[in-house]
Amino acid sequence: MENQTLSAIEFDFDEHDKRQWSYYYFFIKNYMEMVSAGLHELSYPFAGKTVYDIGVGRGRAFPIYRSLGINSVIGFDVDEYWVSFARDKAKRMGIGLEVRLNHDNRAIAAVADESCDVVSIMYTLMCVPKEIKLGMIKEAKRMVKPGGLIIIMDVPKPSLMSLFNRLVRMPRTFSSVAEWKELMAPLALVSLKGSNHWYFFNAPMDILGRLFGQAPYRALDWMAKKLGVTPSTALLVFKKEHASSHG
Repeated sequence: MENQTLSAIEFDFDEHDKRQWSYYYFFIKNYMEMVSAGLHELSYPFAGKTVYDIGVGRGRAFPIYRSLGINSVIGFDVDEYWVSFARDKAKRMGIGLEVRLNHDNRAIAAVADESCDVVSIMYTLMCVPKEIKLGMIKEAKRMVKPGGLIIIMDVPKPSLMSLFNRLVRMPRTFSSVAEWKELMAPLALVSLKGSNHWYFFNAPMDILGRLFGQAPYRALDWMAKKLGVTPSTALLVFKKEHASSHG
């Protein structure tokens, strides 16, 4: 499983499994392949490690963990409904999952200092109030061992997704890459990748998808990349150096 190819990974597309023309399908597949490639490229011994997954949700990242040789996850979340999907997926994939309900970051705060090899926070930080976000980041930096990694997948700004969230007044807390580096200091940024640009335009994109399949999505993403537009999904991996102090 550790050397599993990207094409063999069982990505989770929810109800869009059979709607491969939908932009949501393209969006999820694109960013999950980006995250998988980014983690596989790191010279880090993931095999046998336990991931502390903050905001585990429905366990969408489990296939990626499994492909890296990870078979143990401690998941933190506040929503038992979504966690029920993660429990089912972990059982199917042979991943040992322990769920800890994390209201007001209390479960995270109970984790011992420098006791985790890998902390993962995917599509969670932008969805919580600023004080909760800052608390999660502080705790993640405290929890991770020297030499360990913090994996963040989020929406950076200024991107099309962050712009349109602001226009429709959705309560999101986006950060730029420069802000991420500052928030995570003194940890070092060891990997930065981005994928797709047009999420939030799903309805008009789906019209194109019904007519032409995914070709327009790939063309529009290529154009956005050529124009230097910030991707709507970013993978940032930070490493805690052995001599670092807590932030």
